[in-house]
Amino acid sequence: MDEFVFFGAFGAALACAFVFGVGWRRDRLRLNRLEDRLLEGRASGDLEERVEELAQRVTQLARGQEFLQQFLAGHRRLPQSDRAIEAKS
Repeated sequence: MDEFVFFGAFGAALACAFVFGVGWRRDRLRLNRLEDRLLEGRASGDLEERVEELAQRVTQLARGQEFLQQFLAGHRRLPQSDRAIEAKS
């Protein structure tokens, strides 16, 4: 009976080591491919465009939040309205 436990545990450890090794090798290959793409410079131009686009969106979001904050506080009016909307407490 002890042999079954030993060989069962040994077999499970061997299987886990094999799965770990395969996963490690695949990750290393993927990492190398990603590093090669970054070093080629193809991604740098695209990255700069994406960062610029995100910066513009963040600026637009900040302006919108500022407008809503002033609008809800009653300091700002809607363009087609002549009166300020009072905030309800």
